[in-house]
Amino acid sequence: DEHHCFYVTSTTNREGRSSVAANLAIQLSDMEHRTLLIDFDTRNPSLGALFLDHVDYANSLNALYRGDANEVEAITTLTGYLDILPSVLEHNAISMDSTVINLINKLSEKYEYIILDAPPVGKESDTLSLNQVANTVLFVVGYDMATIPDIQASLEKLDKTGIRVLGCIVNAVQNRNRRDDAQKRLAR
Repeated sequence: DEHHCFYVTSTTNREGRSSVAANLAIQLSDMEHRTLLIDFDTRNPSLGALFLDHVDYANSLNALYRGDANEVEAITTLTGYLDILPSVLEHNAISMDSTVINLINKLSEKYEYIILDAPPVGKESDTLSLNQVANTVLFVVGYDMATIPDIQASLEKLDKTGIRVLGCIVNAVQNRNRRDDAQKRLAR
């Protein structure tokens, strides 16, 4: 395909979804692929803080969704190939409706890759609504963060919707040798 849209999710919070999405977007842009990174974790937005000192409402998915800003105003260019559309925390979260679907479909014409930083599928059932715009999903597993049964249940939810799982990334794994070396040094 010429255009790719996928979302990054996990079982629970703090498994590193946003970091994985951000690093993947940086790598794709370094390979000169036009990439847009969108913060769809509207109940816990964090992507903007990874790249920007401050996220203004006028430069957010929220403003674009409500018609308070146009694409040029809402999207922030980070490099020649990487743009970001952050979210701001609001009382009324953005719902996955026809406005969002049309917005993403329109944006996909301008980018080779659109990466959606999504809420955890194990906590938010509306995350699965992103299947309407995404072709695939990347699943992040934080090392020792979620139980195996919870991870399996999340993957089964994704599987039942028919979306293709690109793969799983195990995040925050400590190198056992480094940990053992550090413990030995502390013991001395």
